[in-house]
Amino acid sequence: RASTSRYSPWPAPKCRAALVTVNNNPPKPSITWTSTYYFSTATGYAHYQWLLNGIAIAGVDSSNYKPLQTGLYKVTVTDNNGCKNTSDSSNLVVLSASDVTIGDIKLHFYPNPAQSVLNIDVPAVYNKKLVAELYDLNGRLLQKQILNQAHNQLAVQKLPVGLYQLVIYNGNEKATMKVMVIR
Repeated sequence: RASTSRYSPWPAPKCRAALVTVNNNPPKPSITWTSTYYFSTATGYAHYQWLLNGIAIAGVDSSNYKPLQTGLYKVTVTDNNGCKNTSDSSNLVVLSASDVTIGDIKLHFYPNPAQSVLNIDVPAVYNKKLVAELYDLNGRLLQKQILNQAHNQLAVQKLPVGLYQLVIYNGNEKATMKVMVIR
């Protein structure tokens, strides 16, 4: 019969204590749109990298970024331990139709996107009746206003964030534009 030995020809390993430090990633940052037309995220990180459509934007290392074009924006934050996390995408859409011609008149409306008011400028020499109507995307009339010469404002600060239709009537003619409300 074969006998098994409890002894090993190799020496027993020595146990050593090891200290392991686990650094968690920072929380996923969020992006907010500020009243001064900037993207903003949490402050206090060692490094910020803003991305447009998945491509790093060179030379930007701040918690704020003023976008220069439409697209999908993200920010990656890096803490003091070198740990990183990236925000969800924030889609910036700028509808740039700022001048509109209806019949024999050219109007200017701005800003688009709008936060609190939508401005509509009518040439001072125009004396026909113009009417502006603002609709939600379900076709419900939200506001109706007769436009005066010079500067007019439609209040949008109480409207939910989203897309709306602005219709301006010049007699029997009309023009329809999309307007975005943001915060």
